[in-house]
Amino acid sequence: MFTAGQYEASVAASERAAELARTGGDDLTRVRTDVQRLNILQVLSRLADALRVGQELLPLAESVGDLDGVALTLHNLAYIHALQGALAASWGHMARALAPAEHTGDPGRLAYTLALRGWIAIMGGDWRGAAADLDRARALSRQGNQSWWSGRSWPSFNAWVHAWTRAEPSRL
Repeated sequence: MFTAGQYEASVAASERAAELARTGGDDLTRVRTDVQRLNILQVLSRLADALRVGQELLPLAESVGDLDGVALTLHNLAYIHALQGALAASWGHMARALAPAEHTGDPGRLAYTLALRGWIAIMGGDWRGAAADLDRARALSRQGNQSWWSGRSWPSFNAWVHAWTRAEPSRL
């Protein structure tokens, strides 16, 4: 439903799936469905609902040891806070997201995490931090054995570098 643009129906389906998982005691499935619901709520600009879902989801994802769920939830929470101008909260989530991204061993996921963290650093005026994260993200994105995350990080990375160089060209 999500890929067909049926976002409201996707929210309802993910809520139902999470309820079934909760009733059945399947916390891992609940984490995975709630990660999707968190993303869909963002797409619908229902940021308050997305924050609530993410804040409820994070401890559960951590308790079941779902590194993907933890990283995705932290990414989403950081992004929502950044959109709302709460850069300290955003940065805090990204600082926490780095460890699970590194632990997965996926260079693409780590590159995406660093690119997002670099974007947040740019927004906060931390040019040196942004440069370090974006340089590392670029190097990781060029490594072999690419994943979906690598493809996801390049468009974001290029947009952020463009914004960065326009704001502070002497930093390159």
